[in-house]
Amino acid sequence: MQLPPATVLRVAGEVGDHLGFICGTTGNEGEVWELFDAIVSLSVEVQALRERLASRGSFGSSEAELQRVLRWQHNIDAVNAGFGALIVDASGPVDEVVNQLLADLEVRLGSVG
Repeated sequence: MQLPPATVLRVAGEVGDHLGFICGTTGNEGEVWELFDAIVSLSVEVQALRERLASRGSFGSSEAELQRVLRWQHNIDAVNAGFGALIVDASGPVDEVVNQLLADLEVRLGSVG
């Protein structure tokens, strides 16, 4: 699936000077990454990923889907970091991950929010 550049520009216009997020992965990252002030990659260890996918009962729950995700996950942090993405450990509780993400963005971008 691809993210239309017009969508990124529309969301940026809607949030103005405030912090906005577009979540997910897309097949045209090279086309749209330059439109963002920062790219964040949420990262978890393999076991945590397995547990989360198994517990949600949607994509990644079947063995074939799980193997596909694990092949992708194997090097995604290095790939994303190579393109300048901020890698955030997402293995903790949601509130801790959010706080760390916002702190890391503050360092990278200056004032956020």
